[in-house]
Amino acid sequence: ISEHDSDSHSLYERELVVRKLFQYRSKITTDFKSIQAAVDAAEPFTRIKIKAGVYRENVVIRTPDLELYSENPDEPAIILSSGAPCIKIEGLKDNHKVKISNLRLCNRGIRFDET
Repeated sequence: ISEHDSDSHSLYERELVVRKLFQYRSKITTDFKSIQAAVDAAEPFTRIKIKAGVYRENVVIRTPDLELYSENPDEPAIILSSGAPCIKIEGLKDNHKVKISNLRLCNRGIRFDET
């Protein structure tokens, strides 16, 4: 994952990038190997751009006002879960948002747990 400042006109203040493989010769300052690691490191109003690939994990989102999306809509990142939802959103209040776009969720989809 790399951290970039996003466009000042955007609602989101930070952007994290998930990469399936570590790239040694890049300008990446912070690398994460999973979507969950990016979500855990994210602050409110962070965009998480996910590179193409299959991510075998169950992601739990507790941070408000995040956006998760595939870098390339024509080759969406795939979250493949086992036994639990691909993405579980918990502990957020009604006025908080999580935006998820262009991701393929396999096996269990999304679950919302209210506070």
